[in-house]
Amino acid sequence: MSNSQIQSVLANSMKADEIISVYTDRNDPSSFSAGVITALSNQHIVMRHVTPDGLSDGYLVRRVDDIFRIDVKGKYEERLKQLYTLQGQSHDHLLLPDVHEKNEVNLILQCLTHAKEHRDIVSLSIDDTGELDDLVGFVKEIGDDVVEISCVNDQGFSDGGSFIFLQDILKLNMRTTDEKILALLFDNQCN
Repeated sequence: MSNSQIQSVLANSMKADEIISVYTDRNDPSSFSAGVITALSNQHIVMRHVTPDGLSDGYLVRRVDDIFRIDVKGKYEERLKQLYTLQGQSHDHLLLPDVHEKNEVNLILQCLTHAKEHRDIVSLSIDDTGELDDLVGFVKEIGDDVVEISCVNDQGFSDGGSFIFLQDILKLNMRTTDEKILALLFDNQCN
């Protein structure tokens, strides 16, 4: 499947506001993310993530070039849509520019900026082999090509800081259950 075909499928599903399944991990080809595309650029997608139980689970940003399979209108996606609707689920609004007409917008940068302004914890992946842990924490500063993260460990405690090049970020998760749990622990610690 060519990049233009992928872009077309993603754009059509975004216009239809339909749940799709996106596969991006060639090291684990059975792994996928399901949800609704809320923003699309030449480089990235932003997805309103939906769990296998049909629950709202924050936002994911993935690189378009990493997508090797997209499932649309299958039984699984229909089931998720039904569960999502029956459970009265919705996603918090994420303020992003109208990028459908401006495909050059950096959606990673836009989501990091949003996370910084709203004090959301983010999980950043720079390794597609699964050997490195995700970088998790609050966005402290965003430079021209580097972002500074105030790290949070899995117990919810501050754990120093890290600097990462924006171009090296492969995946970004925000407002998922994992980040919400860490934020809850962080807000209730005696740091």
